[in-house]
This record gives sequence, C-alpha cells and structure tokens, in this order.
Amino acid sequence: MSHEAPRASRHGPAAVAGWLVIALAVLHLAVLLLRSGHVLGDLLGDGWWASVPGKPDEKGPGSQVIYWAGPGGFALPQIIVGWWIVHTARRERRIPSFVAWSVTAFVLVSLPPLGFNPSWLMAVPAGLLLYAAHGPVREHRRAEVETKAEVEAVAE
Repeated sequence: MSHEAPRASRHGPAAVAGWLVIALAVLHLAVLLLRSGHVLGDLLGDGWWASVPGKPDEKGPGSQVIYWAGPGGFALPQIIVGWWIVHTARRERRIPSFVAWSVTAFVLVSLPPLGFNPSWLMAVPAGLLLYAAHGPVREHRRAEVETKAEVEAVAE
C-alpha cells in the first residue's frame, strides 16, 4: 500500500497569507504615495543619485523618513516575499517554517513600538503561515515514515 504525503493546498492558508502580505505592502506604498508623494517627487526631481541626504539638511529629515518608509523600506521586499509564498503555494509546496517564524518575529518585534495602527494586520498572514507550516505537519511526516518503512520492507 502506497501512501502519498499530503501536499499543500493551492488555495490554502499559505496562498491567502501570501496575497495578504502583498496587499498590505501595496496598501502601505499607496498610502505613503498619497500622503507624501510631493516629497518623493522632490527626491526624484533632484535626481535619484545621492538625493537622500545622510544627515538632515535644508530638506529636513522628511526626505529620509519618506525614503526609508517607502522605496528603501520593507514594502518592496515584502511584496517579493509575498509573491514567493503565493508561487510556492500554487506549486502545492509547503512553506518552510522559518518563513512563518520570520514573519511572526517581524510582527512581534517591530510592530509594538508603533502602537495600534494598520500594520498589526500583518499578524493575520503570520498566523496563517504558522498554521500552513505546522498545521498538517504530523500527517505529512507520518506518511513519509510509513512510505519509507514500506520501501525498506520491499528492499529486504
């Protein structure tokens, strides 16, 4: 009797988490653009090379804050990680637990100093990723062990 290890669902919690990660990052960039687009426009107008001063100057600290909150911040890498999660889930592969724990650590360490704000929504994909990485693990490992035992029994 052959046991095939269960695969991750293409539309399961990992895929939903990936889309949420992407949506939250895009939303963050959209709000930043709407609220501070003029500062980004000034930065681009000055030329992209060395347009964000290392120290506050006549532009003030605003250009640094806007740069690190937007294109230099976590939103773009977050979109890439979200796409990777969706891609992995669509291929019916399990998301590695280190990814789930990394997103969870990011939420637990970096968001509390911000107080209550929309960034706490990242706790939802973090929870979904933890579930996807650890929820059906026992069945998956049991099937691997049973399959391995069957292969060894046939080989003997």
